[in-house]
Amino acid sequence: MLSPQLQALFTHANVVELSISTCYVPDGLPGMLKPGRIHLRLGNQRCSLLTEQGAHSLPLDLQTYTTLLDRVRVAMTAGSGQMGTDTAIGRDITTVQLSWWNPEDPGVHQIRWDLNHYGDRGHGPVVIQDLLAALEPLLPEDTATGQTWRLVRAFFRVQEPAPGFDDGFPVAYPSPGVAIPIDHGLWVRVGQHPGTRGLYRIACSGWHQMRILDAHDTVLASGYWYAPPEVEGAFAIRLARDNAMILEPLTGETLYIQRPSRRS
Repeated sequence: MLSPQLQALFTHANVVELSISTCYVPDGLPGMLKPGRIHLRLGNQRCSLLTEQGAHSLPLDLQTYTTLLDRVRVAMTAGSGQMGTDTAIGRDITTVQLSWWNPEDPGVHQIRWDLNHYGDRGHGPVVIQDLLAALEPLLPEDTATGQTWRLVRAFFRVQEPAPGFDDGFPVAYPSPGVAIPIDHGLWVRVGQHPGTRGLYRIACSGWHQMRILDAHDTVLASGYWYAPPEVEGAFAIRLARDNAMILEPLTGETLYIQRPSRRS
């Protein structure tokens, strides 16, 4: 058993690095890096963060520091993996790489997750979700960092639409993205009066096609899943699977969703 002094030395000597980056990856071609990179480092009882907006470093109390190291140790048990499959010819993929050097177990331990933006979300390992939740209070509040972080959290967070959705009541869309079933289509409202941007209906036309209609049933867009459209700059539709989709708000307005009746 290590003496308290040696144990404290070993604790401070841990080095943890978390890197997050996003690339657009076309079929058969190299990926192209996109904005929003995050590099976080834990070591010597400090948290250092590099983003495109600048560098941040802050000291941590011993309890917070050891708690984070414990979360890292458990998260490593999840191993590497990937989430999301698609039929697109190109897609955004966010890579989350966690590296840990532990003096009590020499060598660099590393796991990596590749997150396909056109895939479904909310089914990642809970142990990684717990680590991300513990790190979140250490992040600055700049917009770009927050958007990237929320996206990653969405992939590992288990979310469901609010109670009442399955019974046909309107509910706020759980942003950022969770896959919504559209077996009978979906009503989407952008914002509330007086700032509303419109009311839309998304209807399925077979397994791979969909139509977007306004409140007067005028078709605004139609197409296949692999060409997801944007709706008047208000929100974008992202591919999901198993007859489900992900909505991505493009403004600060809340999206509201409702199952239509079978006669809609």
